[in-house]
Amino acid sequence: MLETREGRCLALPGCCGDLGDLGEWRTALRHDDPAPATLWIGHPWLLVSGDGSVLTLSGPVEDGAAPASVVARIARNALTEAVAAAEREVARFAGHLRAVCADLVGAEAAPPVASALIG
Repeated sequence: MLETREGRCLALPGCCGDLGDLGEWRTALRHDDPAPATLWIGHPWLLVSGDGSVLTLSGPVEDGAAPASVVARIARNALTEAVAAAEREVARFAGHLRAVCADLVGAEAAPPVASALIG
């Protein structure tokens, strides 16, 4: 979920969004073009455009067409920190998930099962 510091929701993951979409946010961080690119968060998705140290998120859209309403402008370094925090949280969750999977399917099968579940 994309939200303000005050907790106001700006965009929610879509119906097809999952933890594997974290890679989309890493890709968005590298986007440095004023032309929008897709930021997949499920249906509907967002668009990201870059201008130096600021990223603009717009949408949500279904057809990928610009222009779309601006959802947020965010400093690239702030989003970098947020993505890193999300990666740490997913890694922590993966550790718990592997432990549960080990109880269910055995220690040897647990890592690939947990990875498949996380995405």
